[in-house]
Amino acid sequence: MYKKSVMTLLAAALSINFLCATPPEPAVDIVKHLEFLGYKATMDSKNIKAKHPKYFNIFLKKFRGGILVTAYYGATSYAASHRGKFLELINTLNREATAGRYYLDKDGDLVIEGYYPGTYHRTNFGTFLEAFNEERNHLAKHIKELEPFLK
Repeated sequence: MYKKSVMTLLAAALSINFLCATPPEPAVDIVKHLEFLGYKATMDSKNIKAKHPKYFNIFLKKFRGGILVTAYYGATSYAASHRGKFLELINTLNREATAGRYYLDKDGDLVIEGYYPGTYHRTNFGTFLEAFNEERNHLAKHIKELEPFLK
């Protein structure tokens, strides 16, 4: 009985952590840094959204003592009907990845995530973003294979 209640409490705590997403700290400094790098950044109570004409459009949120950076690509109906082939291609992307991981979300869209551990430090975070944005070159290398799967 004790073991079951501890597991229930742990599961509840974990779900609350995921439901209460917040922007990384210090959010204002991160937004200014993103704007310096050419992003158009906005912040709400859940995350920072940053759009860039050349790099990934990203979402940033506080996550496990660091910052989770996420980019999304919508999937086509072809991707839904050829999920196995899409997953094989995603496995290839993951094998070759440097600063990101690739997976399908619950809607079947492509997600690219990178984790920046620890607290924000301007130089280190800039280096991390450079490495994360290199994943665009990685995607470009597979553009012909990706075309039928992504919007």
